[in-house]
Amino acid sequence: NIQSSEALFEAVEQQDLDAVQILLFQYTADELDLNTPNSEGLTPLDISIMTNNVPIAKL
Repeated sequence: NIQSSEALFEAVEQQDLDAVQILLFQYTADELDLNTPNSEGLTPLDISIMTNNVPIAKL
């Protein structure tokens, strides 16, 4: 689901832990593939590590 992926990337980039948690619980693994990279080739985990956001990276 492109819309859910875009929302997840936005939440991770904004370092919004609450929004990330909501999205992860709202969508199934089929609807929200955490391994799909954005246009820059980065996954949500990559972005959370780059921004040194340990709480989001642990999710």
